Amino acid sequence: MLEISGLKKLFGGLVVTDNVDLSVTAGELHALIGPNGAGKTTLIAQISGSLAPDDGRIVFAGHDITRWPAYRRAQIGLSRSFQITSIFPAFTVLDNVAMAIQARSGSSFRFWHPVKAESSLYASALEILARTGLDAHGESPAATLGHGEHRQLELALALATQPKLLLLDEPMAGLGAEDSQRMVELIESIKAQYAILLVEHDMDAVFRLADRISVLMSGRIIASGSVDSIRNNAEVKLAYLGEEEIA
Repeated sequence: MLEISGLKKLFGGLVVTDNVDLSVTAGELHALIGPNGAGKTTLIAQISGSLAPDDGRIVFAGHDITRWPAYRRAQIGLSRSFQITSIFPAFTVLDNVAMAIQARSGSSFRFWHPVKAESSLYASALEILARTGLDAHGESPAATLGHGEHRQLELALALATQPKLLLLDEPMAGLGAEDSQRMVELIESIKAQYAILLVEHDMDAVFRLADRISVLMSGRIIASGSVDSIRNNAEVKLAYLGEEEIA
């Protein structure tokens, strides 16, 4: 689904992504971990199209998208969540998801026209709200959502675009224990239906969710493999995980 080879990004004399090779297969949840400053955000930005690489190649769903703008990547199914998103806080949760579906489907409703006339949009939006645990909040203004529910809405908007690959950028960041558990369960419920590249610091969540893990340090992938192989990798434990046992 995604094949990255030799990706490099420099800011002045600082190499932020250094000859990165990474792949994500269909139906796989591939977790990308590493300390702050490792280059994870820069790598995700290059994959999503918000930042151009200086060298290397990005192939997604059979297309060389290395120089494509972000909107063209989204059109063929690459969706990034948990960044600055186009949520309209005064609109209802249901309206937000319906508009995301409209943006993907090209429905005929006008932006300031009452979109409830578009029954098919709303049927699809209600299904997505049910999948993401927000069906009870459909008529609530998005501004009234708590932080955890806001994260659920961001994921709902990403799903509304019918992605082939989801880039999830620290979905548990800032969440309390209960909201984090809810988000883990939500991602777990959809992971078999999408290819997912997950950037996350919560290692309990990573070990529970990931099919494969890659470790980024100082712009380089230092290890990539199964959960058990990463958990037991001496270099990774020394560089990032620490020597303490992680459940």
